[in-house]
Amino acid sequence: MNKKLSVKNLSTYFYTSQGVGKAVDDVSFDLYDGETVAIVGESGCGKSVTALSILNLINPPGKIVSGEIIFKGENILSFKESEMSKIRGGSIAMIFQDPMNSLNPVLTIGDQITETIQTHKNFSKKDSKTLSLDLLKRVKLNNVEKIFDSYPHQLSGGMIQRVMIAIALSCSPSILIADEPTTALDVSIQRSILDLLMEIKKESNLSIIFITHDFRIVKEIADNVIVMYAGKIVENRRKKNIFDDPKHPYTEALLKCMPPIDAHKDRLPQIKGNVKNIFSYSSEICRFYERCEQSADICKKMAPERIKLNDYEYFLCFDFKDNLSN
Repeated sequence: MNKKLSVKNLSTYFYTSQGVGKAVDDVSFDLYDGETVAIVGESGCGKSVTALSILNLINPPGKIVSGEIIFKGENILSFKESEMSKIRGGSIAMIFQDPMNSLNPVLTIGDQITETIQTHKNFSKKDSKTLSLDLLKRVKLNNVEKIFDSYPHQLSGGMIQRVMIAIALSCSPSILIADEPTTALDVSIQRSILDLLMEIKKESNLSIIFITHDFRIVKEIADNVIVMYAGKIVENRRKKNIFDDPKHPYTEALLKCMPPIDAHKDRLPQIKGNVKNIFSYSSEICRFYERCEQSADICKKMAPERIKLNDYEYFLCFDFKDNLSN
């Protein structure tokens, strides 16, 4: 497979009166043609900031302090804003977390889709409308002429999310970033949105970065899985390997919390404590040790290094077989 996108040593910090918050800290991963990479972890682990950093959408007090985003052989973080605006929504599109707040409430759905098309393509108003209607049909909406003339508040959450997918696809991107696109939807609508995304991926050879906190979704859609904790990638594995043999204690704990089919019968396990405030992260120790059931003295004395499993997979932990006695 050809490499579509390469994130190299990305760090995004927030500078405030509280101090420096290391929201994303030395993150690296690759995305290949037709692949779905799932980024999973609790709220506050850096998933969304990673996605926004890829599109250089970090605003003050946030700042991308180091790293590269290699796309088509170039580091797009070095692009001028005029160059980057052609990438956003064009070659790389994003579906944001809250569909109801992602559209302009005073513009019709049609105006918002055609605006995106005309920003990136030299289309007439008539051709833009024709393409917009085709896109609304492609995302399996009915009465597309009516939806084209509707305002966001006149549509349901599931319909809005399909509109957001139509807008994301309007300029035939090669990469789609989906930031928890089903979180605000009920279970049946979630299912239909996931099915739609996977169908579009297959049709278009689309590469997807899918951000979620739900390992059940990961199990269905991912090829590769990145587990983030406190701004760090703690495990990067193929899906089968991460479910069959998780290596990092945080990954293992998250999988134990995944509800089984008969979850109503038993109390689900919980990970003790919470993700720390980003201003509390320390680069000198393991960031997970206070919540980890396998932690040892070494975990609060020094930061773990990556343990490579093969050319593609690694996790960020100590080799306890060698270090527990130290």
